[in-house]
Amino acid sequence: MTEFSTLFSSPWSVRNRELFYADTLLYIIKPSICWRLLEEHVELLGPEGNTTADSNNTEDVIAGLKAVGALIEGEPEELATLEAYFQSSWSSRSTAFWSIPFSNASEITKGIESIQSGHVTLLGCGGIGSNTAMILAGAGVRKLRLIDFDVVEASNLNRQLFFKHEDIGRTKIEVLAQELNARFSHLTIDLVQQQAEKETVEQFVKNTDLMIVTADEPRDLTNAVWSATASHQCNTIATGYLFEHSKLYYGRDFSAIPEDLAWEKIDGGIMPSYGPTNVEIAAQVAALSIQALAGFIDFPEKAEGYHWNNLEFPRKPIKI
Repeated sequence: MTEFSTLFSSPWSVRNRELFYADTLLYIIKPSICWRLLEEHVELLGPEGNTTADSNNTEDVIAGLKAVGALIEGEPEELATLEAYFQSSWSSRSTAFWSIPFSNASEITKGIESIQSGHVTLLGCGGIGSNTAMILAGAGVRKLRLIDFDVVEASNLNRQLFFKHEDIGRTKIEVLAQELNARFSHLTIDLVQQQAEKETVEQFVKNTDLMIVTADEPRDLTNAVWSATASHQCNTIATGYLFEHSKLYYGRDFSAIPEDLAWEKIDGGIMPSYGPTNVEIAAQVAALSIQALAGFIDFPEKAEGYHWNNLEFPRKPIKI
């Protein structure tokens, strides 16, 4: 089988993903790039499409790599730092993903470092919050505050995937922290076992980079969140669902978002909670959180949101 490195002749050379001119590191080839030989040509597939190049002409191959968005440039030190993330067992796949839209090494590494230094508070660690926490930790977030007063119940086990039978009766935050630490050695986790009240929200909004609200108790919790975030301009995501309708808000000032009323459940009421919906919302929250922590997107000053029907496929989100 022909090696990709044979497409490059002196003074050019490829060592793993690193593209050198003589002994100077000039580029990293994005590790997600695909290629194949077609007689005297090589076909290259990258984020910006595909093209062909003369397989016997190094300059033509490099031009082809540029054309399909395959090259990451930067100072040798910046490229070496990025290559270390590619080589790390815990960061290689996510770094490969974040390299797709960017062509400058410092943009990627600064984003990764911002994710690692970010402090995230999760208000609610049930079906949505526990999955969100696990995804954030896997993406590199190192500082988490978990707030929840609830304990694991048997009814949680079919959709809150990190709790087991032997955990019934234990606090959710204790079990979730245990599961997070079993997977990731880089975490600092602050546990707060208490029901959220307005004073609680005020306290933690002051000391976090991002607040994620998924708790559904007390029923008027979002009103306290709206008040606190408006005062402290904290990047906040609030999400959940009622009946078949999901909603997600994000921003800093939620004063224009309608307040929730403190509805009460009927006697014998059972609030719906559905595993696929929990995981779907958690994935969206985590993706939005990671991009915001990395500085790849900005949260709006005035909170925005959208809702969708969980029984419709494909989803048809409607902006609120």
